[in-house]
Amino acid sequence: FEIPIMPIKAKYLIDKFDLKEGRLLGSILKEIEEQWLNNNFKISNNQIEDIIKSKRIWRQKSQNFLHRLVLLFQLNHFYFFQLNPFQLAI
Repeated sequence: FEIPIMPIKAKYLIDKFDLKEGRLLGSILKEIEEQWLNNNFKISNNQIEDIIKSKRIWRQKSQNFLHRLVLLFQLNHFYFFQLNPFQLAI
């Protein structure tokens, strides 16, 4: 029995899909490996593309959420110091 080697490498994903090294690439590689293992050591290009699309969409949504959260915090922080009665008494 020969131990299979996963055919998809980080360099391939970086070159083909214009990805950068980092957490997103690691997350994509992990998902590809899990599907490859669960599919009897086979994975199609369509499956790889679907994984990349889903991870990019999730990342974009989470970045938008974090951006909105930071803006909300900044706005609340501004109003807190504008309307804080303790600060007015000083």
